[in-house]
Amino acid sequence: MKPTDGIINARWKKIKQSLAEIGIDADTISTNSQFSAEFPRAPMLPLRQVLQEMANFHVLHKPPTPYERADQSKAAQAAADETLKQLQRLSSGRRNYPDYAQIHHYRERYDQLCEQLVWAVAELQKRREALRDGGSSSKQNARNAQRDHWHALADLWLNITMLANASKHRRKHLTRFLLACTAGPEREIENFVRNFLAKRS
Repeated sequence: MKPTDGIINARWKKIKQSLAEIGIDADTISTNSQFSAEFPRAPMLPLRQVLQEMANFHVLHKPPTPYERADQSKAAQAAADETLKQLQRLSSGRRNYPDYAQIHHYRERYDQLCEQLVWAVAELQKRREALRDGGSSSKQNARNAQRDHWHALADLWLNITMLANASKHRRKHLTRFLLACTAGPEREIENFVRNFLAKRS
């Protein structure tokens, strides 16, 4: 998925309404961008811009699926296998040992290293097969990324409502804020908010 160009006006209106209920004017709020390399020294930015950065971050930084992780380990397996073959060629033949008197010592060490590489290649192959069996897991992967986004938004909401009259019914207000920001499934967001606030009570 690609990042969006900006929070659409309809969504921003819902976000503003959710915060206006507790006396916060979203158009006047500025906060640090926690996704800046300079956070927390990053400059204060308008809330709308920070929310957009957060949305883009969680679109672009979704964890790889098991199938994608399997492909990532393919190069490591191929490199280990090629290194093994090169060492096996070097360990044979007297001409490869200028100090012939030490040939048995060299070969013993090479054999130990080759045994480790044989194990590594086989282990990587087993790991790849197990990961590929996991498939794309796109639904679970998307759900995890969505929950990470909710968590970041909830932390932000706690920060910007710290001095607002949000202690009463804060579960309701936080739920409305998350719904406005992400349009996620209402029941899942309600369960997330309940657990999130319970850990901070």
